[in-house]
Amino acid sequence: MLVAVVGLSVALVGVTAWLLLLPRQVRSVTRQLARRGEEGGHRSVRVQMVSRDVDQMVAEVNGTIRTAEAAIAHARREEQQIRDLITDVSHDLRTPLTAIRGYQQLLARSALEAEQRAALDVAMRHTGELGVLVDHLYDYASLLLTGDRVEPEEVDLATLVADCLLGAIEPLEAAGLDVRFNPARSVVVTTDPGKVTRIVQNLVRNAAQHGTDLLNVRVESTADGAVCSFTNRLDPERPVDVDRLFDRFYTGDTARTRRTSGLGLSIVRALADQLGGSAAASRDGDALTLSIVLPSAVAVCD
Repeated sequence: MLVAVVGLSVALVGVTAWLLLLPRQVRSVTRQLARRGEEGGHRSVRVQMVSRDVDQMVAEVNGTIRTAEAAIAHARREEQQIRDLITDVSHDLRTPLTAIRGYQQLLARSALEAEQRAALDVAMRHTGELGVLVDHLYDYASLLLTGDRVEPEEVDLATLVADCLLGAIEPLEAAGLDVRFNPARSVVVTTDPGKVTRIVQNLVRNAAQHGTDLLNVRVESTADGAVCSFTNRLDPERPVDVDRLFDRFYTGDTARTRRTSGLGLSIVRALADQLGGSAAASRDGDALTLSIVLPSAVAVCD
């Protein structure tokens, strides 16, 4: 009888110890998974032997993690290959496109009949559209390759915007836009001038492609930095989803927008994010406003 009592007591102690150890091991697995997610390590989850079922569960967790890591690594390799392809293609397209433009300009200076001149005008217009698409593709590839790297310096945003507008006089006039830009004074921020220039150039291109009649450009100081806004008129019947304007590949539903890449404004937002700022769109009747907010000084990531 005594032996039975002792045996039962030992069994109860063992069961109690096992029941106490099980939740401790579960908490240990939870902590290891949380630490692994925060630190991004590759160590397997470990557990002291509690039962075959628990050990098998942990083995399945580790197997699932390894499978997920292998899939992520494969996706990253494919993403890098796609980036390299975009870079190579956009670069290779620029060279023959430059030659085509050169020959078209030579033809434009020669004596042509009216029908030939009209055909050349059509060809030059399509070449210009192709050039914009290639430029967007090249900018997107550059954005993927450079990532979040910034090279800040003091920039007068008002002067930078004025220079970009002057450099785009030809497409703005061709679009029939009355450009109004009267900054009250200098607006100086510490930011990456190359990235801001690309932002403004894309906003100018967007206005030339889709705006009508009037383009109002403003640069203003804010308590935390500066804001640059482009307001242009649109066809009131034209379907434009302002919540999707900065989405990649969004082009709207008209035949005119289908000739664009849908990358220009997505590049604007990505660059603004890299500079610690933001991009926003709003529409009031036929007036569409695209705004870029930049901080007074961009933070540099080591």
